[in-house]
Amino acid sequence: MGEKYRCCICGRENSRKRISKDYYCEKHYSEYMKYGFCISDNDRLPDDPNMLYRHDGYVEMFLYDNLQEELDETVILDLDDYDKVKGIRFDLNRKCVTTKINGNIILLQNYLLDSNERIEFINGDYLDFRKDNLRIIKKKVKTKKNPYIINKKNKNKIIIEVIGKNRHQVTGSATLVSIPLKDGGYKKILIELGGSQTNKDLYTEYLNNKEIVDCVPHNEIDYVFALHSHFDHIGNLPSLIRNGFHGKLICNKPNEKLLLPILVDGAYIGNKNVRSMNNKKHHVEPLYTEEDVYLLMNRCESYSMNEIHKLDDIVSFQFVPAGHILGSCQLLLYCKTPTGQIKKLHFTSDLGSDYNRQPFVLNRETVTSSNFSMFEATYNDMNRGFTSKKECDKEREEFKYFIKKELSNKRSILIGVFAQARQQSMMEFLYRTFKDDKDFNYPIYIDGVLGSELNNVYLNVLENEDKEYWREIMNWKQFKYITSYEKSLEVATRKDEIKLVLSSSGMFSNGRILNHLCKFVENPKCTIVLCGYQAEGCIGHELMREDINVVNIEGMEYKKRCKIYQMKTWSSHIMPIENIKYMSQINTPLIVLNHSDEDNKYKFRDIVEEELRKRNNCAKVICANNDNNIFFI
Repeated sequence: MGEKYRCCICGRENSRKRISKDYYCEKHYSEYMKYGFCISDNDRLPDDPNMLYRHDGYVEMFLYDNLQEELDETVILDLDDYDKVKGIRFDLNRKCVTTKINGNIILLQNYLLDSNERIEFINGDYLDFRKDNLRIIKKKVKTKKNPYIINKKNKNKIIIEVIGKNRHQVTGSATLVSIPLKDGGYKKILIELGGSQTNKDLYTEYLNNKEIVDCVPHNEIDYVFALHSHFDHIGNLPSLIRNGFHGKLICNKPNEKLLLPILVDGAYIGNKNVRSMNNKKHHVEPLYTEEDVYLLMNRCESYSMNEIHKLDDIVSFQFVPAGHILGSCQLLLYCKTPTGQIKKLHFTSDLGSDYNRQPFVLNRETVTSSNFSMFEATYNDMNRGFTSKKECDKEREEFKYFIKKELSNKRSILIGVFAQARQQSMMEFLYRTFKDDKDFNYPIYIDGVLGSELNNVYLNVLENEDKEYWREIMNWKQFKYITSYEKSLEVATRKDEIKLVLSSSGMFSNGRILNHLCKFVENPKCTIVLCGYQAEGCIGHELMREDINVVNIEGMEYKKRCKIYQMKTWSSHIMPIENIKYMSQINTPLIVLNHSDEDNKYKFRDIVEEELRKRNNCAKVICANNDNNIFFI
C-alpha cells in the first residue's frame, strides 16, 4: 500500500496528492501546480538536514540551492564536529554558511566555536570550517575623546550630540545620548547609525561614511535604536560589531524583519565598492561584512509600539508611529539622572505626510510634550514639495491617464523606485488603479534583488487585512517577477514588447535598472518616470535636467531621446507646513532641527519660530550644524 502512494518524481512515501493517475508529494505537487511541470527531481525539503560524508581526517557537508539540488561548493569540518552539526540544516548565503536557531540566523563558525564574536578564516577559504582554520578576532577598541566641557552647571545633565552627517545634510543619521551616572560615568545610547548618500565618487562617499563610523564610541554603547529601515538611517549599523560593540540593538517588530535583507544588501554593495576602490589603489577596508550583519542581528531585541518599555533602572522608552514607511517610528527616551529627575527626550527620525499617506503604514501620531525634541527638516523650503492632499490626488489621477495613454500609443515605460517602501507603494497604486480595467493587459515587470526580497518580508510582517491585500497585490496577473540578472537582460532587450518596468534604484544609479535604462534612454518611443528625489550627481538628476542631452551610464555616453515624466508628490516625508504645525503642538523648551541641507534651514528655522510664537509656543528652535551639535538637557 505504501508503494502505491510514492511520489512519481522523487519516490517519497505517503504522497497522496494526485494528478491524473500519478501521485505527488507536497513539494512536487506545488511545483507542478505552479509551473505546469516539476522543476526538481529530489526529495529534499528546505528544512532537511545536510548530507554528511566522513573522509579520512575530515567531514564533508553538502550544500543545496533553492531547488534543493546539490551545489558544487561543499563545507569541510573536523571529524569531532560531526555530531554537533548532524541533524541541522545549514545554507550558503552568498559567502556565509548559516543556520537558524530560535529565530536567529547563526553563522556556522560561531556555532562551532560557541562564540558571538567575529571569527576569521585563516587561509581565506570561507568553506573550510576546521578549527585550526578558525580564529576569533580581537575586537578593536575605539575610545572616543571626550569633547564635552563639564562644569558645575552641566554636571548632572544629559548630553545629546549629533555625530552623524545629519547635523548638516539629509543623510547619515547618528545621534549620541550620554546619561550621567552616580559614579561619574555615562550610559551611552546611539540613535540610528545611517549611511551617507550624497552621490559623490566612491572614495569620497567611503570617507564620509568612515568619518561617521569613527565618531562612535562603539565599545561604550549600551543600546542603539533603529527607528526605520531606510539606508541613510541604518546603513552603518553593522560597523558597530567590528569595533567593539557589546550592547543591544533595539527596534520594533517590523523593522527587525526589514533590517536583515537591507543590511546584507548594503554589505554586498559596500564590499563591491571596496574592491573597485582598491583596484584604483586606494587601499581601503570594508566598514562591515555580511558576517557582521548576522552578528548584529543576533543582538537585536524587538518591542511593540505605543507602550513604555523598561530597559534598565536608568532607561525606558516608547515607540510612537511616525507615518513615514512601514515600521517607521518616533522615539521617546525616559532617562533618569543622578538627581532622580526623569528627562523625556523626543526623536522624530523621518516623519510622514498626512497629504500622502502610504499603504500599510500606521498614521503619524503627535507627541505633545518633552524636555527636548529633535525634528527632521528634510523639506525645509516652503516652495518645495506639495501643500495638500488634493494636490497629491490630482497628480495620481493625471498619472493614471498618462500611463494608459503612453501604453496605448505603444510606448514602454520605465519607473525607477527605491526598493524599500517606494516599490511597494507604486505596486499598490498600479494594482488599485488598473486591476478592474479590462483593457489593461500590459505586463508589469518587477526587477531588483532587494525589492523582491522586501516584497516577501512585507508578506511576513503585515497582518490580517493588510497581509491579504498585499498577497492579492503580489499575485496580480500583470506583475511579472524577474528572478535573475540574465532574465533582466533578456526583458530589457525585447524590442517589440510594450511593457511597464518597475525597477530599483530610485535615482537610476546602480543595479538592474541600468539594463533597462540603457535601452530606454536613447529610444524616442520610450518613457522614463522619475517619482522620487534625484540628488545632484546621480543619473536621475541628469535625466531630470532639460539642459543635459547626454547621460553617462557605467562609463558610456547615451543620448537622451526618450520622454521624461517627473512626479512631484510621491515623497513620504512630512511637508514644511505640516512639520511646523506638529512643532507648534509640542510643549518643549528646545527643538533641534536636523536632516536638513544648508541652503534653506536657517530661513526655515526663522519661519518655524515665528509661527510658534503666533501659537503661543515659546520653544527655542536651533539648527544643528558642525559648530552647534552638542546639547545639555
